[in-house]
Amino acid sequence: MKWFKHISDSLDDPFIFELVSKFGGDGYLVFFGILEIYSREFKTELGWNLKVTRAYLRQKLQKRQDTLVINCLKHIQNSGKWKIDFVEGQIIIFIPKFTEIMDE
Repeated sequence: MKWFKHISDSLDDPFIFELVSKFGGDGYLVFFGILEIYSREFKTELGWNLKVTRAYLRQKLQKRQDTLVINCLKHIQNSGKWKIDFVEGQIIIFIPKFTEIMDE
């Protein structure tokens, strides 16, 4: 996928506003950074999920420790926006609304 729709007033979205209020700019980075990774890897196969390691996310988001990334992900999961499983060193992510924002 080449692009996904990004609503121009995302900073005014109550969920994004709360995420940034709680985690600072890192909340925004985690949310939209993972959306970019998700869109690059996305497959239209039934049951597809993004599977990445904690180390990969830490490196891609340029964090020395992944505690903040994991806490952001847990907040996103608890909000019901994404379905996320933490299995040993892997993170498995499903974004139900993604098909509405994809380009193809």
